[in-house]
Amino acid sequence: MITYDEVGRTFDCDPTLTDTQVRDFCRRGYLLLQGVVSDEINQRTCDYLEGKIPANPSFMPIGKTHEDLDRIRASHEPSTIFLEDWFVEHVLLNPQLAGAMRSLLGVQAGLPILASHHGVDSPAPAQGWHRDAD
Repeated sequence: MITYDEVGRTFDCDPTLTDTQVRDFCRRGYLLLQGVVSDEINQRTCDYLEGKIPANPSFMPIGKTHEDLDRIRASHEPSTIFLEDWFVEHVLLNPQLAGAMRSLLGVQAGLPILASHHGVDSPAPAQGWHRDAD
């Protein structure tokens, strides 16, 4: 069971990764959870990022307007997707993903605040080393 604090934007649940899986994540730098998010939610995410569906933020951040959110959504850092209840529920708080994040980040882990959109038309040159963490 996942407990979610909407105000603090933190969650807690049972960890689901083994010690070996945590070590493998630390060694590789990524975790692949295939088939965890439904095709419907994947398509809705793409449609959201492409502006094909209207934004419906769960709250308006202080000092921001709907125009600001639309501009951010169209950028390379479309972090406004974290304001969409459907994305939080079906992606960030997906039990398999939340359990993995809990294993890696500990008790009362916070939801991310920065999203990076790395979609490109291929072929494209490789990106140089950079930091995506927040």
